[in-house]
Amino acid sequence: MSHIKKEVYWHTLKKVSPTPRLSENLTADVVVVGGGMAGIAAADYLSGKGKKVILIEREHVGAGASGRSSGFITQDSELELVDLITNLGKERARRLWEFVGKSMEVMRENIKQHGISCDYQEQDYVFIANDNRGLRKVLREHEGREILGYESYLYDKNTVKEIIGSSGYKGAIRYPGTFAINSFLYAQAMREILIQKGVRIFENTAVSSIDASGVVTLDGHRVDATHTIICIDKFLPELRRFKKDVYHVETYLSLSKPLSQEIIKKMFPQGPFMMTDSDMIYQYYRVTGEGRLLLGGGDYLTTYAYKRSVNPEHIIPKLTRYMQKKFPNIPIEIEYVWPGLLGVSKDLVPLAGADKKMPNVYYVAGATGLAWALGLGTYIAEKVLEGRNDYDELFSLYRHFPLDPLMRAFQRLITTPMAFGLSHAFVKYLR
Repeated sequence: MSHIKKEVYWHTLKKVSPTPRLSENLTADVVVVGGGMAGIAAADYLSGKGKKVILIEREHVGAGASGRSSGFITQDSELELVDLITNLGKERARRLWEFVGKSMEVMRENIKQHGISCDYQEQDYVFIANDNRGLRKVLREHEGREILGYESYLYDKNTVKEIIGSSGYKGAIRYPGTFAINSFLYAQAMREILIQKGVRIFENTAVSSIDASGVVTLDGHRVDATHTIICIDKFLPELRRFKKDVYHVETYLSLSKPLSQEIIKKMFPQGPFMMTDSDMIYQYYRVTGEGRLLLGGGDYLTTYAYKRSVNPEHIIPKLTRYMQKKFPNIPIEIEYVWPGLLGVSKDLVPLAGADKKMPNVYYVAGATGLAWALGLGTYIAEKVLEGRNDYDELFSLYRHFPLDPLMRAFQRLITTPMAFGLSHAFVKYLR
């Protein structure tokens, strides 16, 4: 596997020229910390309302999970609709689903309005069953969509071959309105748009502490602001915030060499879709505009690991075996592989809201999906300016999580990875 490149392919498509790091004390109406999808969205909304905004990013805009992503723009995240219905009830599930749906349309409109070149691909989303257990969940997902009045198409083990050229699946559910992007190119384009709107962006600038007046960087410079929005996702515990409530899961993305149109047609007889399978540590794939197969997944040993993998190519045999089993006569040669850490809460619903002790300080974390992150960044910005609060209960930073308070009491003993793994198994499979 020496030929496989261990780098984020998206980052090779655009040379990054970081803005200068913060080198003086400044003031602003709002300081946003974090240059991922949530931070970009918050800064975009606030600057559009005439606020003086400073955005601070410790690497470069789109360097983290937002710019390493698969680019699936769907309402599904780590939880499917049926999970939301089971855990939260029909009406709250509907509200969350439509919250993310609106965020998808905002992203689509940004791409259209600004002419953003980010490999935009209209592709339906398919949730596909590997086995009979997965098929039961697919059927429940279809039932949930029917109950809430959402369009979907159900396939059994015979008809699923109409949309995927494999005999290795038991069935699937498909729904429209979704799309895919190169998220790094989107983030970089939005960076330029923000700069044009007057947002001051300081990259290669790490924040070391937060207080009621603003933030302090590792270099000792301050940004004083009326409001502070922290959109650093899985890194919140590094700032001594919500250590027991925010963690991460690791996934891996790989990218093949370009496929011929003949092979793509064999794999996707009706045209490309975005596919996610039903395994707990699931596989997912789609075709990019260049005709490359984007294939992602993980394993039980590293999904909840403390640190990002230093050897991402170890996942290649697992992903290769998966594709050989599903498409035994189709040769796929992996060219790139990279890891990514995705911020999560214990119930896989995002965290967003104000600090109890510093009510002018706001946080966004656990947005397991690009559209979720965009929506949450906008939601917090609306909270800052207009006092929006209609989703506060669902996104509460201080809500009770599954298996609490027992899990919180023994988290140190059983370790944080185990605590989050048990909680996630509970909300997805045991309820």
